[in-house]
Amino acid sequence: MKVLTIASESLKLQLLAAQLHQAEIDPIETIDLKTVGQVVAIDRPDPILVDGEILGCQVIVALRKAAAAQDIPIVFLTEQDEAECEQFLNMGVAEMMTTLHGWDAVVAKIRR
Repeated sequence: MKVLTIASESLKLQLLAAQLHQAEIDPIETIDLKTVGQVVAIDRPDPILVDGEILGCQVIVALRKAAAAQDIPIVFLTEQDEAECEQFLNMGVAEMMTTLHGWDAVVAKIRR
């Protein structure tokens, strides 16, 4: 499984990658939205994990014209409760995963 991880800061990206490595998932990492379309076209990840709602919206905008990204689930990682996240699901986000319940729950959902 290829998982593209996107964060706005390199420290957040490192923390996200570390959590995935512990779960024996090797992520593809980027903080550069300018190249996210190229990364998606070359590596064909499934899914794209984005740290936070604002960055997630920026990723959706960056990928809206990328044909290679049309069938790839985009997952926002958030500290919000799931009930507060419904608005994002109508924007093309495949799923909202809260980190409130810990990383084991996030990894279990990623593996489904």
